[in-house]
Amino acid sequence: MRAIRPLPRERDFEISETEEGIAQLGNYSAGYITVGDGEPVVLVPGLAGSYELLGPLTAALARRHKVISYRLRGDGCSRMFDRNFRFSHLADDLDRLIRYLRLERPTVVGLSFGAAIALEYATRFPGRLGRLVVSGGATKFVRRIPETVALEVLSRYPLPHDNPFVNQFFRLLFGRNISAHRELLHFVTHQCWQTDQSVIAHRLRLLEDFDVQDRLWSLATPTLVIAGQYDAVIPPVRQKQIADGVPQGDFSIIEGGGHLCFLTNPVIFARQLRRFLARSIVNRS
Repeated sequence: MRAIRPLPRERDFEISETEEGIAQLGNYSAGYITVGDGEPVVLVPGLAGSYELLGPLTAALARRHKVISYRLRGDGCSRMFDRNFRFSHLADDLDRLIRYLRLERPTVVGLSFGAAIALEYATRFPGRLGRLVVSGGATKFVRRIPETVALEVLSRYPLPHDNPFVNQFFRLLFGRNISAHRELLHFVTHQCWQTDQSVIAHRLRLLEDFDVQDRLWSLATPTLVIAGQYDAVIPPVRQKQIADGVPQGDFSIIEGGGHLCFLTNPVIFARQLRRFLARSIVNRS
C-alpha cells in the first residue's frame, strides 16, 4: 500500500532558528534576519509578506549558505510610513544594508517585486555584489489591466483579509497544480495580508518608475534568471529578456512552477542557484 504523505501545516513554512537585528538605513530602521552559515546570500523580499513569506526558500538555502533578509520600507509600520521617496531609494536601502553588515560582494537574490529592487541595485552599484539571481522580474514595469485594477482597489477600498473572492487572486501565483499547495496557499494569503494594503498600493505606484532595459548591457555581474514555467504575472519570455540583456546572463525554468516557484519548489530553486554559483566566477580583486 502506498503511504499517504501528510499535508504540511502553516507553521512548517515559517522561518526558525534565526538571528534578528536592526539596521539603520538612513531614513528608516530595517529589521533583518540571518539564518545558517556559509557564503552569504541576501534575499530581497517581494511586494508583500516581508521575509516571513520566504520561509521555505530560506530553509532550503540555509543548509549551505548564510541567508540574510530584511524588511522593506513600510513593513510593520504603515501608520508612520513616509511615502516621500522613489523606487531608486529602495536600491539605496539595499546598498546601505550590505554595507552596514560589511558584506563583501554577496550574492543578491531578488524575488518578484524584490527582483526589480535587485536589478535596480545591480545596475547602479555593479561593483558591490558578486552575483545576481532574480525570479519573477522584468526589465521594466508594464501596467496591464490586472495591475490597474489591483492598484485602484487597494487604493480606494478597505479589503477584509478573509474575503474568499479577493483571495482567489493568490491562486494565480501558484502555476497549474494548486491542489498540491493548499496549505502553502493559506500561508501565503495570511502572510501577504500582514503588509498593509496601502503600502502594497504605494509599492505598485513606485514600480511605474522602474526601467533598467537600457542599462542591462553595462551589468558585468554574473546573473541567473529563474522563471516558473506557468508564471501568469511575468511570463517566462519576458523574464528571459533579462538574461539575454546582460553580458553574463543565464536562464532556467522550474517546470510546473508559477510566479511563486521559489516557494512551491524551494529545493529545486536552491539547487539551481547553487549550480549557478559553482560555475560562475567572481573577480574579487
